[in-house]
Amino acid sequence: MGQLSEDSNEKIESDIKFCQSNQFSTDIKVKEEYWRSFTIQSAIDYKNNVRIKLINILTNGQLNFNDINTLNVLNISAEYEMLHQEILMHLFVQLPIESLRLNYINEYDFVQHNTISSLPNNTWIMFPGGQALLGKPYSNEISTFTFGWDNEFPCESIYVSIFEMQSHPIRNGDFLQFILDNGYTTSDWWDENRFIWITKSDIRHPSTWIIHENSYQINFVLQRNILIECVLDHLVLVSHVEAKAYCRWLSKKTGEQIELPTESEWIHALWNSSDCIRSVLITNNCNIDFHHLHTLPIYSNDNEELQWQGSAFEWISSVFRPLSGYRGALPTYPG
Repeated sequence: MGQLSEDSNEKIESDIKFCQSNQFSTDIKVKEEYWRSFTIQSAIDYKNNVRIKLINILTNGQLNFNDINTLNVLNISAEYEMLHQEILMHLFVQLPIESLRLNYINEYDFVQHNTISSLPNNTWIMFPGGQALLGKPYSNEISTFTFGWDNEFPCESIYVSIFEMQSHPIRNGDFLQFILDNGYTTSDWWDENRFIWITKSDIRHPSTWIIHENSYQINFVLQRNILIECVLDHLVLVSHVEAKAYCRWLSKKTGEQIELPTESEWIHALWNSSDCIRSVLITNNCNIDFHHLHTLPIYSNDNEELQWQGSAFEWISSVFRPLSGYRGALPTYPG
């Protein structure tokens, strides 16, 4: 197991801080030259060195695992690592499949269905107004401790006015209509600076889609070049910017004011007024914790029931902010 010198460690750590700052260049050529300055072995050695230090900290007997603050820091460290793994999964989809070490992964549960001719409607469900409870209460009791990011404490109650929400996330087939209606070349749907960027970058579809032989195809981590017609009922993977553009386009098409839900609306609908998340977690009928390396089809129903399944980040319109009574970021994680 290789060890890095102190100089190498400091260089990588300073580079990590640099690439996380808002001063990092957005020029593609500059970024490529920057990342090519690293070797694969230097990254592996750095990872191994960090792992050795972590194992030593966790096993040297100096940590108090009955201390609530210690548990919180360890939980955030583990969850943050999983968050990066989720992001890496999205990046893996964009890599040539030959570059993946497939001998470490086996996945046999993806079934490519026949061509889908039509999709059921995505039903609009009315939710009454009420109080939505954001965040979690501070607790010093080990028996009641559960994970939460540092900015998710303490609880904050917010009143939510009456609103409507579609019964399930947007599917590939829904988003395809936006694309075919010149969604990526119509400035009305995009914030001005974003539209300039997608035009300059010649972006015409989500990053996991490709155009091959004049047809749209979708890539997953281990499955590539899947005809769009075979996964129209899978939920679509898009950025926050693309989700906002889709809402603006749909508003124009329907004549209704449609936008991403606020955080309080999302909580009120999926936790306070519905049991859909708890029910799918109990039945394991969802795609979380890397159960699948691909999205799952959405089975629509007409019962005006919310359907949630994981598979992707779900975007909201709320500004990222601390809750009332926030005690500040952890010193180990300036969140």
